[in-house]
Amino acid sequence: MPLRRIKLILMLLCITSLTWAQSDTTLIIKAIAGLQYDPPRIQLRPNTRVTLILENYDDMAHNLVITKAGMRKTVVEQALKVSSEKNYVPETPMVIAATKIVAPGNSEKISFTVEEGIYSYVCTYPGHGFVMYGALYALNAKLPPLELDPHVAQIVKDKVAGQQVGPHAFPLEYPLLYRTWVPDASPAAIVVSFDGNSSYCWDAGQCRLRYAWTGGFVDNSDQWYSKGDKYTKIIGDVYWKEDSLNYPIRVGTPEHIPVVKFLGYKLKDRLPTFRYLVDGIEIHETLRIVPGEIGITRDFQVLKNPTQKKIYYKTGTDTRTTYQPKFLKADPVNRETYVMNPGNTKFSITIKPNS
Repeated sequence: MPLRRIKLILMLLCITSLTWAQSDTTLIIKAIAGLQYDPPRIQLRPNTRVTLILENYDDMAHNLVITKAGMRKTVVEQALKVSSEKNYVPETPMVIAATKIVAPGNSEKISFTVEEGIYSYVCTYPGHGFVMYGALYALNAKLPPLELDPHVAQIVKDKVAGQQVGPHAFPLEYPLLYRTWVPDASPAAIVVSFDGNSSYCWDAGQCRLRYAWTGGFVDNSDQWYSKGDKYTKIIGDVYWKEDSLNYPIRVGTPEHIPVVKFLGYKLKDRLPTFRYLVDGIEIHETLRIVPGEIGITRDFQVLKNPTQKKIYYKTGTDTRTTYQPKFLKADPVNRETYVMNPGNTKFSITIKPNS
């Protein structure tokens, strides 16, 4: 083979190797105030090996989770059931890569290869994922204008368009659930609305129903745009609030204050069933609306009670509320106390405000 041709082949091989080396890239994504990423979207060539560095400039903790196309919302919903020990990242093939939780002022990096497609990057810290996300394009095509991009967070598009951001970051479909910060509950509060009018707050930190209200749901605007020091607003009128000193479910005796542990929840028809332990006994609780009235029904199922301990329910002394028990009988000794019927594994209590 002529020497000149050999040199040409070697030169082409070097150029090819250099091209692939240039496909590796490192980008910085900043977490900034207002539950936003900067930049709100990035574009790469297909088959790029990319390193993303999350730098947290906010006063709140965040993470960066890369999801497959169209899987962002599902991943965010699954993350609601994941603990902080797992950085609120669900174990699923829908997740391509994820950082750990990054405290304010810190950074974390992840590396992965993107095939051709449109991906999302999202913060799955509780309460953030429905509004804090961006788009990763592994395409050579021209991108749409930012304010018209369907893969970019609505608050970013509203900001570009100069519009006021509303209380929700996406079209609402009921029943609807948020993990967020609300008054008179722990940071593990879960708010649920049946229909946009009848709603309740369930506290996963203490495994108890905190309050129920009617006339609306919640407004997240202040909480999303604060530094973590403002609550989500309750919209409507609270008609029932649990006595913080009275944990309603008792085991063994009605005087004993139990130890509780949250196990998570599962969704059926978009409504959650909460799973938790009360003194080691596993209980599942589902809440449902009272048709045509203001009120809420708590349905309990006792799954594991191997020693058949008595289960009590204490209603408290609020005279403004009516309690309607089912599969419970009044305790003959203790006022405002019911005991589950022997042999039953289910009971219910309906809570209504007195007219």
